[in-house]
Amino acid sequence: MNDNRFETLILDWLRPIVIRSRRIVIRTASPCFPSVSMIRGVWGRALHHFDINAWQSVFQGTGPDHLRQPSYMIRSSKSGFSENGTVFHLDWMIWGTALTHDRTLVRAWDVASGMGLGKQRIPFVVDMSHPVVDVSMADIAWPIPGSPATTPCRLQFHVPLRIVRNGQTITSPSLPDIMDATVTRLALVRNLILETIPSNQAPQSIWPDFAEAAIALATTISTTRWHGRGLTLIRYSAKQQAEVSMNGVTGYMDCLDGMGPLWPLLAAATWLHLGKGTVIGLGRPEIMPIKTF
Repeated sequence: MNDNRFETLILDWLRPIVIRSRRIVIRTASPCFPSVSMIRGVWGRALHHFDINAWQSVFQGTGPDHLRQPSYMIRSSKSGFSENGTVFHLDWMIWGTALTHDRTLVRAWDVASGMGLGKQRIPFVVDMSHPVVDVSMADIAWPIPGSPATTPCRLQFHVPLRIVRNGQTITSPSLPDIMDATVTRLALVRNLILETIPSNQAPQSIWPDFAEAAIALATTISTTRWHGRGLTLIRYSAKQQAEVSMNGVTGYMDCLDGMGPLWPLLAAATWLHLGKGTVIGLGRPEIMPIKTF
């Protein structure tokens, strides 16, 4: 199969993956430096109190444990947190079943604002005045100038990337590792949207037909070695009533001749992320130009 046909096949497969994205701005009267995990937890508790059915479907996820997927993601936007600790910019995305609960999910943010953040239960105001965007993952533009298939680019992870295999976190991921995790993430979201997740099969059973070819092609793409370091994120798990360590890595690799026909998968991953912990914004790839001097 030539590159153009492979690229078209990938784009056609991505087209049903439609997500709704909002920019949320949280404002507090006094300084507060919550993690995304903490903000998510407060919203989740509010949703649980407000509508248990929506909480079970959207926040917890439905289906067998090994395939269960929440149908939302909360991440820090590129604007991030303000220096004085009173303004926080978040991206909130929902898809699939969550779209039918949209009004309830928005209302839960209002309930959460009164519950407050942190041990001091600092109340906050939620601003959702920014436009609501519904977008298909097939329509994600390549974020740097030049042809996405042939332009050299840097694949950067500023927030932890957690690819776990056989119970161990991969500390120096290769491009095939990243492609494997990308296909798995996108396939799970796609099948959640289309409601065709099997009840007793492994995630690989819902991979697209081109998945193995895509991972094999990733082995032929010229890249530098991984440059990075380990990074552990500590979050509080309400389910386990304890702090949980999430081991990951930050760093980058350069794709010296571009991404070839695989570029739409990486473009979609900049929205939906890859690996473990995506629900709180982990595993977010950034596509950047390679600096030359």
